[in-house]
This record gives sequence, C-alpha cells and structure tokens, in this order.
Amino acid sequence: ILGVVSFLQITFIPGYIAIRFLRLDGISLIQRAVYIFTLSLLINYIVVMPLASLNIYYSWLVFLLLAIEFIVIGGISFKDWKSGKNSGYYVRLVAGVSCENTLSGFGIILISIISLLLFCYLLYKNLGTIFLQSDMMGSYNPWTLEFLLNRLPDPANTMSYPILMPANWSLGYLIMQNENIQFFNKMTLSLFPFVVSLLFIDLSIKNKSLIYLLGLVFYSIILILYTGYLFGAGTLDIPAASIGFLAFYAILDVYFTRGSNKIDSKRLILVILFASISALIKQAGLFLLIVVMAWLVWFLFVDGKKKTNYKFKENFIILLLSMVVVSVLVLSWYGYIEYQIFQGRSSSSSAWLTKGIHE
Repeated sequence: ILGVVSFLQITFIPGYIAIRFLRLDGISLIQRAVYIFTLSLLINYIVVMPLASLNIYYSWLVFLLLAIEFIVIGGISFKDWKSGKNSGYYVRLVAGVSCENTLSGFGIILISIISLLLFCYLLYKNLGTIFLQSDMMGSYNPWTLEFLLNRLPDPANTMSYPILMPANWSLGYLIMQNENIQFFNKMTLSLFPFVVSLLFIDLSIKNKSLIYLLGLVFYSIILILYTGYLFGAGTLDIPAASIGFLAFYAILDVYFTRGSNKIDSKRLILVILFASISALIKQAGLFLLIVVMAWLVWFLFVDGKKKTNYKFKENFIILLLSMVVVSVLVLSWYGYIEYQIFQGRSSSSSAWLTKGIHE
C-alpha cells in the first residue's frame, strides 16, 4: 500500500491539487493528466529541497504533508459533490473524435491505440525490474539515498547534474520506509514516453487532423528501435526530452487559446515551468530554457504589439515573474553548484558532456 501511495505522491497528488487551484479553462482530459504528472514532480522537488537543505527532511513531516494533501483532496471532492458535479469530472472517457470525416476519426483512434499498445508492451517487459543503467546505479540512485541522510547530496558527487528526479525518488523511499524497493520509483520513468504519445494524440484531436499522428508514428519508431533499451534502464535522457516536448506543446496551447483581448498569463508561466523542469532533470534542458525565454520575450514585446490591447506594463510583469521562477527553480541549483565548483568542493561535467563523451 505504501508503495502505491509513494507512486501517487510522485506522479499525481500534488499536481492534481495544483491544477484544481489553477482553474485553467479549456484544457482537455489528456492535457490535464500530463500537467498533473509534470507539476507533481516540480512540487515534490520544491518541497524536498528546502527540507533537505535545512536538515529537517523527516518521515513524519512527509506523512504530515500526505495527510494535508488528502484533507485538501477530500475538501475539493466534497465541494464538487455539494455543487452537483458528478463523477464524470474525475473519470471521463473519450467517446469519439470530432474530425472532418469518419476516416480521419478512425485513423486517429487506430494509430493512437497501436502506438500506446507498443509502449504498454515495453512497460510490461520492465515490470518488476530494478534500476540497471550505469548512470542510475552509480549516480542517480546513490544521490537519492543521500537525501535519506537528511541532507542534500554531496556536490562532489553530483557535480553539475540537476537532481529533480532523485529528490522525487527520495520521497518514494521515505514513504515506503524502505530504500531497497526500487520498483515504484522506476515505474515513474515509464510514464515519460507516454507523455509525448498522449500529447501527439491530443494535438491531433484538437486540430481534427491526422498530420500530428505522423509525428507520433516517427516518435514511436525512433524510441522503440533506437532508444528502446533506455526505456527501462533508468536513464533520464527520455524524461528530459519528454518534458522539453511538453514545453513546446504548452507554447502551441498558448496560441490555440490566445484571445484578441487578453494574454493568458497562467499558460505562459506553465511554459516556463515545464522548460525549467526539463532543465532540472538534465543539463540539456538548459538549452531549451534559453530558447523558451527568448520566445517569451518575442511573444510579449514583438508579436504582442500586433494586438490592439498591447500593454507593456502587464507584459513586463509577466516577464519579470518568469525570470523570478527561473531564478528560484533553476538558477538557484546551478548557481549553488557553480559556487561549490569555485570553492573546490565539486567539479563541472560540462566539458565532458559537450565534447569528451563524443570523442
């Protein structure tokens, strides 16, 4: 039971609460599910890092957090019941796809099912397995265990690697009260390939077009044929790339929902959050974050001028808030590591990752 609770804490509970409070308009079931999963990872990281930094990362605090979350979810459910919302809010099946013609709808459903079945097969092959890849055995899992010592991982060990996933996995171990059970933590990695698949399907449904499913087909082929061995190995390359794709999906969502009267600031902040999460999974996400921040500046101050309601002050506040988010979430970690490197307590892995590993 504790293993299931730990899995839900990492992948669902905090993100669900966040999405309910954000009150985003016009998001699909798939979009909601992916956002819940991704925001859960971020919220857990935000909770674990200060507790470990202050050496107060105790199991009783984590269980207190769980109790509060269950109370909040109970309150939300009671409010929904009292206001007359039925269970359809929680369990909603896609009964059909409204496309230009029946053939397009059938094609979307068929290709989606085949792709998801392939990923389910890979998931089935990895059921009951443990972390196998060298990066996981020699780095990420040991860093996770360092959190259980009630402190941040030693910067001499982490170097310039970000630790969002180890922070989340430490919650899993702490809730289960057993660091030898790796199954539930490893299962979280199996969800990332589904993120991209589901987003392709969602784009196809929203735009009533099969063209997006070509991306799903190519993605499936590349992932299975060329990186299929990484699916269950425990590497974080696929998670970083998956959340990076989510950031671009969120950009498309900004345009899809963009009105002529107002910019949806919540959706813009979500774009920045997703890019930041990618950067907190692996260093490659930093390049994505730079691109996304450049896009945000262009969207707010260049493309935004084409709108009749352009307001420099409001757009500048959105940019400033985005910079604060990036500084608090991303630059705080990389700045901390750079300071440790400057003090001689750590070393940079940038040269190896950008050049040495390819020689």
